Amino acid sequence: MPKRKQTPPNDPRSAYIKRLHGAYSKGRLNLFIGAGISQGSGFDGWEAFNKKLIRRYLETTIGSSTPAAMLASTSFESASEALYEILGRDAVADFVSRATSRHFGRLLADVLFDNRRIEDLPLKSSHYQLAALSERARLFTLNFDPLLELAMARKFQTEEWLRFRSPGQTGAVLKRKHKIEHLHGWIDPDGKRSKNVVLTESDYLELTTHSTAHANKFLKKMLASQDTTLILGMSLADPNFRRILYFLNKHKLSSRERIYVVTRKDRPAIDHYAEVHWVSRGLRLLFIKHHDDIPGLLRDVQWSEAGPGDLPKWIGEAIEWREKKLPTFAVFSDAWQKIAYDSLNALTAEIRNLFAVPDNEKISTGLFLPFGDSRSNAMLRLVATSRNVVDGQKAIYRATKRALSIRKGEEQGIAGVCYASGTSRSVEFGAGQVDINFTPEMMQKWTSQSGYRDWRSIVAVPVIDTRYWIPVAVITLTSNMPSPFWSNFGSKTNLLEPELYTVMRRTAHFCIVDFASNAK
Repeated sequence: MPKRKQTPPNDPRSAYIKRLHGAYSKGRLNLFIGAGISQGSGFDGWEAFNKKLIRRYLETTIGSSTPAAMLASTSFESASEALYEILGRDAVADFVSRATSRHFGRLLADVLFDNRRIEDLPLKSSHYQLAALSERARLFTLNFDPLLELAMARKFQTEEWLRFRSPGQTGAVLKRKHKIEHLHGWIDPDGKRSKNVVLTESDYLELTTHSTAHANKFLKKMLASQDTTLILGMSLADPNFRRILYFLNKHKLSSRERIYVVTRKDRPAIDHYAEVHWVSRGLRLLFIKHHDDIPGLLRDVQWSEAGPGDLPKWIGEAIEWREKKLPTFAVFSDAWQKIAYDSLNALTAEIRNLFAVPDNEKISTGLFLPFGDSRSNAMLRLVATSRNVVDGQKAIYRATKRALSIRKGEEQGIAGVCYASGTSRSVEFGAGQVDINFTPEMMQKWTSQSGYRDWRSIVAVPVIDTRYWIPVAVITLTSNMPSPFWSNFGSKTNLLEPELYTVMRRTAHFCIVDFASNAK
């Protein structure tokens, strides 16, 4: 039996998540969302936004087609930087607002959305996971974009995302349970804005002197009384966050010790002193290593954290969803096995073409699904590969032999870790262990027919779905190269890696949902 990994005794994470889950279960949890949650979708942080705003103002003022404009264009960057330094970050929006008057809204929208339409905005797993929490939690944001509303529309299977945005077009607060409350207002791509948008330095100064302002009313409602608040996407060094702390201290709100902040753990020694400082101010810090860890943390808040050796709390829901979309009898039918093989084989061809995979690099793909072996046990099983097509009986045999534990601390293989955590995993040859928690017997079963492992590097991508946004499958990609093609993305990694994961997920979803009926 593999050793169970225990949580470090001084790590308060489990205790914090237990409290947050308790608040969520009672309907007493607030989620307070900052700019960090939108940055993965191409929206700038506050500093970058203001720098772009001042540059766009200069470009608009001078124009772009006159000889003077062409001559000045080379100095736009230095001029905007100099003006930014003189004005200071928080005064930029004030300056541009006064200088552009009626056109300020249009300019704001151009900078914020960068010529993207609503339908072009990419949603990330964090947005879907936050929308899933709207079952019992209230969502508040300082962001101007509609990403959370779009995620809510997906959750409730409607195209009417505007029905979830508050305040509405008239400035009235929505009287409904499922909504996104924009404390500082919202902005649309066409330049339309809600009333009482809080953006400029003057707007913020007004907030500090008017306790009855719209944003302050909601801050009191969110942070006072017996509610618990989880703050995400805000830097502890951000002036906006400091203003909120000032607001808390000024009004002596009673729930200060029930405020949790998700923050990235960079340097343990420094993080310790930062935690001591913020705890003294009534905040509790929840450290994560990467931004991609946020969806898993939110999933634990919603379902509660699994204990060492336990299955994920959401596994029953995941298997039930899979069984409804793709029943077990269909998985092991000859018809579905052929569909899955053809789909995975087509995926490998698509990957070779899209990413210019060298001819001497052999790649293959595989699909893993969760199965409940009993009321108290579940495993992740290999159900299809691009290597060969098998009939239903052979597929059952393969799934029996190629099964992975997904219990906490006992997760087996990259696919098992990927599924239980809900995060993508990539391991190049020599850069990490791939046979995590494998027994000697498993090592023998997982070799190829040639008697050895015929791949060296692997990518595992979780397929996440259901109205709760939980893992329902894992799709893997292996390569015989120690330095596989995806390790050579270089400066284009941020563009190409998501594209690779998207085509992999799309094929898995195709096998599970779109063609399931053909196998029945």
